Amino acid sequence: MRALLTLILTLATAGAVVAAPLAVGDAAPPLSVATWVRGQAVDPAKDASPRVYVVEFWATWCAPCRQSIPHLSQLQEKYKDKVTIVGISDEKPETVRPFVEQMKMAYTVGIDPSGATHKAWMEGVPGIPHAFAVQAGRILWAGHPMGGLEEALARVLSGDWNIEKARKVDALTKSLEAADSPDAALPTVDELVKLDPSNLQYHTMKVDILTQKGDLVGARSAREAMIRALPRTTENLNQVAWMLATHEDIRQRDLAAAYRLGREAMQLSGGRHPAILDTMARVYFELGLVDRAIDAERRALELATDANMKAELAATLAYFESARQVRQEAEREL
Repeated sequence: MRALLTLILTLATAGAVVAAPLAVGDAAPPLSVATWVRGQAVDPAKDASPRVYVVEFWATWCAPCRQSIPHLSQLQEKYKDKVTIVGISDEKPETVRPFVEQMKMAYTVGIDPSGATHKAWMEGVPGIPHAFAVQAGRILWAGHPMGGLEEALARVLSGDWNIEKARKVDALTKSLEAADSPDAALPTVDELVKLDPSNLQYHTMKVDILTQKGDLVGARSAREAMIRALPRTTENLNQVAWMLATHEDIRQRDLAAAYRLGREAMQLSGGRHPAILDTMARVYFELGLVDRAIDAERRALELATDANMKAELAATLAYFESARQVRQEAEREL
């Protein structure tokens, strides 16, 4: 059952409400923050206004946290008049301060050296980064900041957030932990898909379970349903295109769909988003269009501003270029 448990943990850390002492509808604990590295002191537990707070727990050593930082900065800029994003680390100020500057973190950052805030908010949560959306002192959503936060914020701010539905999702997610086989887990995942058909993670989990069962026809049908239900944002389109082009299980790859979704994301972004260009480069490479892959990766590298992302793009570009060189050598030998 290791594979099934991995799927459940993936869901828990990639956007679903996790089975933790703090659940949707609970009162938000206070923030016991000793030092505010960036921004002013805040405490969502004491604010009864309609303002929404995102309390995210992270660390400088956490690679997934680094990946989510630009996204959180973008969300803060997008919703600056209605949302306050707060990043909480338990590291030392001399470690956090230069990192905040290096990563150009554009939201509030506090330090919790005593661990009191982490204990109150994060007990039972399997890992970081992990975020909570709070309004009027009540938790409305919890999960990975890259997995559903933006959609949750949009719904909350538009008045479309259904707290009872979120609680049902919480209960269903917890029931997955009791599942002892893919067959036992599948009905619960089906309920999650019905409850929130636009949630990418639920569709992904269904595809994974069906593939694990060996039902490749069912997995393909579930994958097509996921694509149809996918909210047409650049982030969603890019995420699915990348997954379909690079999935570690080759049975789940679909280059035709990856190409279509990648092109759609390119059009929405104006062709100037480095992450989307990187995805298209990988699609081109998998299709055997190495020259086009190199061109797209070079443009992604030119547009990237984050140092870590630039390093990753440069490494990918070097790989593509080495592949082209080997191909040319092989062609000369024919």
